[in-house]
Amino acid sequence: MIDLFHERILAPLRSREAEACGTFVTATLKKWLGWTLFAVMARLRPWKRPRQEFCLPEPTLPHRHIRYNDVFEIKKIITTEFNIEGNCQEQKFVDLVLAAKPDQVTLVPDALNQITSNHGWDTITNKKYLIDIIQVFKKSNIRVSIFVDPVIKMVEGAAETGTDRVELYTEGYAKNYPLNKENAIAPYIAAAKRAQMESERFARRMDDLRTAIRNCHILKVDLLRVFTGMRVAEPEKLYPRIVDVLGEMTLVAQKEKIRLLIENEGSCNIATSAELTNLLKQLPSKWIGINWDSLNGLALKEVPFPDGYDVLPKKRIGNVQIKGKTLLEYPEKLDWKKIFLTLQKDGYQGKIGLETHIFGERQIAASHSSMKEILRIVQEL
Repeated sequence: MIDLFHERILAPLRSREAEACGTFVTATLKKWLGWTLFAVMARLRPWKRPRQEFCLPEPTLPHRHIRYNDVFEIKKIITTEFNIEGNCQEQKFVDLVLAAKPDQVTLVPDALNQITSNHGWDTITNKKYLIDIIQVFKKSNIRVSIFVDPVIKMVEGAAETGTDRVELYTEGYAKNYPLNKENAIAPYIAAAKRAQMESERFARRMDDLRTAIRNCHILKVDLLRVFTGMRVAEPEKLYPRIVDVLGEMTLVAQKEKIRLLIENEGSCNIATSAELTNLLKQLPSKWIGINWDSLNGLALKEVPFPDGYDVLPKKRIGNVQIKGKTLLEYPEKLDWKKIFLTLQKDGYQGKIGLETHIFGERQIAASHSSMKEILRIVQEL
C-alpha cells in the first residue's frame, strides 16, 4: 500500500511547485489507513521541512491519529519544533495544548467524529470565535496557525484574527494535479502570495520604524505618528497583540529620543478617545502618547468634545490634530475656541496640527481657509 501511495500521491507531491503539500499526504494516509502513523511519518520525514508535526484526533474513539496521552511522551523526544494540530472546538483539545505547551498549535474546523479535515476555516463567518480562541493560546506563548482554503478572502480574513500563520488545505491541488498541474497550483500561489504580502508588511515593521526615525532626525522633529492596524469586529480582543507590538517599537523610539503618538483613527483598532485611553493604560512609557484627532471618534458615536477629550490622559497628549470640517461651515464643526481654552487651562504644552481632509477641487482653498480660521481663533484667546 505504501508503494501505491508513492506512485499516486508522493511522486507528484515531490515536485517543486508542490513542496508545501505534505499535509495532504498525511491526511490521505489517515483516511485510507485509519491507524497511528508513526511508521508512515518516519517514511515521510526525510522530504518534509524540519518541523515535527503530529495531528491529534478529537476526544472520541477510536483515536485515529495518536492518543492524547502520547503527546507528552512525544514532546520528550522532539528536537525541533513541536506542532499540535486539532479541533479547538473540543475543550479537551484546548486543555491538552495548554498543558503540553508546544511551539505551535494548528487549528482545524473539524466536526465531531470527522475522519480528517476536509476544508479550511471560514475566517469571515468565524472571525469572532477565532480571535477569541487564538488569544487563549497566545496568552500561553503558543504560536498559532489556522487551516484555510486557498481563497484570497479567507486569507485576508485570517489576517484579522491575530493568527501568526496559515496552513492551506491542499486536497484541491492533489485532486486536480493529474488534470492540469498549472491550474491546480494557481489558487495556492495566489493565496500564498497574499499571505506573504501581509506577513512581509508586518515583518518589516521595525525596519520601517527605523526609517521613519531617521527621517525625524533629518527633519529635526521628535514626534512620530503610529496606528493600530485595520479595524476588526472586536478590536479589544487584539489589544494584547497591539500592546506587544507597540511596546517593542517604543523601546526603539526611546533610545532615539523620539516619542510615538498613537492616533485614534476610525479605520483602525483604536478609533475613539475611550479606546485610546484604555490601550495606554497597558503602555505606561512616557515615550508613547496621543495624537488626538477629535473628529475620528464621531463615526462610532463618540462626542468629540467635551466627552472624548474628557476621558483622555491630558499629560500624554503630544499633538492635537484638527480637521478642516471641524473649523469651517460643515456639520462636523466644533467650538475650537472653547477647546483651545480648555487645553490652555489643562496646561497643554504639545503641538497643534492641521489635516484638512477636504478633497477635490476645494482642497487647497480649504487648507488656506482652515489655517486662517485657526489663526483667527488663536488671536482671540
